[in-house]
Amino acid sequence: MRYDEAGATEELIVLRSKREEFGRVSRAAEGDSLERSTRHKLMVVAERLFGEFGIDAVPLRAISKEAAQKNTNSVQYHFGGKLQLLRAIFEFREEQLGPLRAAMLIEGEQSKRLRDVSWLLRVCFEPNFRHYRDSNGISYIKLHAQYLSNLRPRGVTHPVDDQSPSTESFRKAIQLLRQRLSFLDDQLFMSRLESVGAMFLGAIIQHAARPVTGRLPPERLFEDVLGMMTSAICTDRHDGGRSIGRRTRVPRGRPAKIRS
Repeated sequence: MRYDEAGATEELIVLRSKREEFGRVSRAAEGDSLERSTRHKLMVVAERLFGEFGIDAVPLRAISKEAAQKNTNSVQYHFGGKLQLLRAIFEFREEQLGPLRAAMLIEGEQSKRLRDVSWLLRVCFEPNFRHYRDSNGISYIKLHAQYLSNLRPRGVTHPVDDQSPSTESFRKAIQLLRQRLSFLDDQLFMSRLESVGAMFLGAIIQHAARPVTGRLPPERLFEDVLGMMTSAICTDRHDGGRSIGRRTRVPRGRPAKIRS
């Protein structure tokens, strides 16, 4: 088939336009991918440094340098500041842990365990434990401990406080736990939840620091700590310690083993 010069020119223009458009889309996608890769690298490095040295103690330039960024203001460019970076790390990890929490809530509903305090604490904390056990995720555990002891008391919020979509299942588990422990007022409930959270984080950090030959099996450690957390958050005694040694009845369900 013959094409006149005008037709050929028009066809070439269309083809060239489509090629240029494809090139722009490809470059944009490559740029987005590179930016995501840089953000991910900065978050992973910051998570480790924050956990090891403390969130307040780590300069943003040190994070950029450790992440091999030529621009020493890379954190500011991608996140804006230290608290925004911390928030991004929390969102990133909660998006990873959320599906397991959702599955555990469904399992709890099917097995009628959503009134079991031990099960609800398991929903809150087992995903973090499994991240440590399966992915060597001690850095996030240490970061969370730093946040809970130093920043949260100063009013720095976690995504679970702000209705973030990444924490939907986490918030539901806390809400169910709050209903189960209705004999506590709101302030005391949050204080206890943070205290048992600190218990969990401290136990994992100690476990990771021990020589491998001296460690409890991780699953045994978690189950033991979960039992202590359940007893601690459920106690309704306020007698200055006079009840130590007495049996305290706490709502418990049948034991559950950690799934591999």
